[in-house]
Amino acid sequence: MNTRDFIVNDIENSRDTYIGVSCRIWDHPELAFHEDKSSALLQDMLKNAGFTVKAGVADMTTAFVAEYGSGSPVIGIMGEFDALPGMSQRSESVEREPLVENGPGHACGHNLLGTGSAAAAIAVRHYIESNSLKGTIRFYGCPAEEGGSGKAYMARAGLFHDLDAAFSWHPSRYLSPWMVRMNACISAEFWFEGIAAHAASAPWMGRSALDACEIMNIGMNYMREHIPEHAKLHYAYLNAGGTAPNIVPESAGLRYIFRASNVEDALDIRSRAEDAAKGAALITGTKVTIKYSEGYADYMPNIPLTKLMGKAVEEVGPIAYDEKDYELARKIRASLPENCTNNIMWQYTGLNESEAREYFKTHVLYDRPGKFIDTVCNAPASSDMGDVSHCVPTAQVEVPCYTIGTPNHTWQMTAQTRSTIGQKGMLEAAKCIGLCVAKLFEDTDGEILKSARQEFDTQMQGRSYVCTFPDTLMPPR
Repeated sequence: MNTRDFIVNDIENSRDTYIGVSCRIWDHPELAFHEDKSSALLQDMLKNAGFTVKAGVADMTTAFVAEYGSGSPVIGIMGEFDALPGMSQRSESVEREPLVENGPGHACGHNLLGTGSAAAAIAVRHYIESNSLKGTIRFYGCPAEEGGSGKAYMARAGLFHDLDAAFSWHPSRYLSPWMVRMNACISAEFWFEGIAAHAASAPWMGRSALDACEIMNIGMNYMREHIPEHAKLHYAYLNAGGTAPNIVPESAGLRYIFRASNVEDALDIRSRAEDAAKGAALITGTKVTIKYSEGYADYMPNIPLTKLMGKAVEEVGPIAYDEKDYELARKIRASLPENCTNNIMWQYTGLNESEAREYFKTHVLYDRPGKFIDTVCNAPASSDMGDVSHCVPTAQVEVPCYTIGTPNHTWQMTAQTRSTIGQKGMLEAAKCIGLCVAKLFEDTDGEILKSARQEFDTQMQGRSYVCTFPDTLMPPR
């Protein structure tokens, strides 16, 4: 039996198990750092498959590492399992229908992501054993991708330092290796403390924390002209000083997000924001406290590994949908805005722009073969997979798990991540990653990994991984 058939058959033989686990995670959606049931389900599945599991790594109770084998190469597969707040939705419903009002839901498909990645790791474990191969396969149970930087805590703890390669995937609208650079993204809170006073009879006795926020924002808005063109600033008030205008506000606070195409620029902008906050405090006679929170490095796709993923995707072939899938997809499409296909990245379809846009308009599910496109483009979004890519050569694949045009982080997404559309995508991802990783264990000369490491060293230009938040910051719980 060839490698492709071994991996595909291994995953298909346990498809009911994997679908069942993904459904149980969907049925009990859990937010960042609180994914107790989800983490336990995946740990049990991997233990039953012969992996040794170490739980509670990197000071996160729901993070874990599952390992099989010994020696080199050491290959890691990342899996996520956290849900999003407010995204509860009945499965396969085509109207807004929360199961729990304001409850969490899997509107990014992480119930599929973690389970599919674990399925790939198990298939590779069976392949290693069946062929008496040397090496180590690891599955990383990664909490808190949706606002928490779980992988950054793991990177800071050195959990990826001995990997030769790392892989992940994400639910998407199309089938393609992920040849995309993603932005670095760093967050910080700025809390100002002043002195309350009667705003009419004794305003001179007060020191307004709200004024400090306003002055900081003015400074930051003037700064926009003087930051790199690719950079973005986002901010929101966490506390606007209360609701009584006749009181000089004693306390007020802001949260800023600093986004840039590389982590060095994002860190530099944060440093300038810290100076702006200190200046605002000096002007207003207030005190400022800066609180650091999540942060992601920019994601760097490793071209040799992504090309290898492309070969695996082509060998596995496209997803086969049935009429039930198409019927649900057509109903979901009808619930979306008319222009829902306008912002889809067409570059990875193998079609030209006009052909791709026509395909997206006339097709509700992506049933084309996957293809490696040897062009790197930029995406404005961010992910803690960026931190992994700054530690080790990394590749990802995007796999269709929902109707073309469905935006991430919407109720329509939640409705599909427990459907057969999502489940078929999950199994497809497991096969693609499993086959890609198996090919690395087959490569006894290690030529692919040598090429990947050379590319990584070129990308890093002598730099080492830098976590965007201080060592004193611990994961919340």
